[in-house]
Amino acid sequence: MYDKTDMRYRYQTDPQFKSLVDLFESFIHRAEFTPSEIREAAMLASINYELTHIRKVYVVSPSLESALDYFHNEVDKELRKQPGD
Repeated sequence: MYDKTDMRYRYQTDPQFKSLVDLFESFIHRAEFTPSEIREAAMLASINYELTHIRKVYVVSPSLESALDYFHNEVDKELRKQPGD
């Protein structure tokens, strides 16, 4: 469920979000699009973006994960050392 208070706060504090909302509202005022068409267009734009922009998924092998753990532990030991140790 959408939090209307959060949307209003973002509208008041985020200039880019405000511009986007104002643009949509201008389309409605000029009777170019209905509120439902604006929602449908925003949803389709989101879907199109997701379908055309591949996200990289990284799978870490167990041996690499073990090597990274070792590395981080060694770095932590070095960072904990006091000067003169």
